[in-house]
Amino acid sequence: MEKKELLQTVEKTLVITASGKTKDETLTKAIGILRKKVYGEVKGQILKMDPLSIVIDSEETQKFTEKFLFLFAPRDKETYKVTYSIKVKINYVAPL
Repeated sequence: MEKKELLQTVEKTLVITASGKTKDETLTKAIGILRKKVYGEVKGQILKMDPLSIVIDSEETQKFTEKFLFLFAPRDKETYKVTYSIKVKINYVAPL
């Protein structure tokens, strides 16, 4: 019987766009999207994912004023849309 190494390692760079009320929220959402994409692309059981780099490719800010009943209590709000390039190292067990 021939011995076969099942533990595989691969590095991937994914471009992910996320939006939210704060920049921290966009990063949290981007990491969640990253996990879903990696689990969908990699065949086999993932043991470990290590981020190697996180780079902001582009960043957009939208500012607007929200008013209650179009007149009262105006307040300024911001939303952020950020595009990240995230490079990850993935250790997984190859399917038999």
